[in-house]
Amino acid sequence: MQKKTDEWRKLIQEIPQIYEEISVKYHDDRFFSKFGIYDIQETTILIHEIFKELNLAPRGLKVMDVGCGTGKISLPIAKLGPEVVCLDASEGMLAQCYQRLRTKV
Repeated sequence: MQKKTDEWRKLIQEIPQIYEEISVKYHDDRFFSKFGIYDIQETTILIHEIFKELNLAPRGLKVMDVGCGTGKISLPIAKLGPEVVCLDASEGMLAQCYQRLRTKV
């Protein structure tokens, strides 16, 4: 049991380094994941529909994206108007996210 626990602990400690290594090439407007195809345009439409369904005016809202990665969700939200605060364990991912937010919003 202790051996398995140690293996999991080691794996969990390696995760931030893995994301640091892939942060530069991680973001793409369209990519494949184990959950299917991610499309930034479809995500933007979905987020807009969520705001509409909840009767929320995006301007003036503050949204926190925890585990933001390179901003795949943060960017479409920010384009609708809310102030977006991004958090991620990977400094590389966070740097990519903020670079995209500065240049595309």
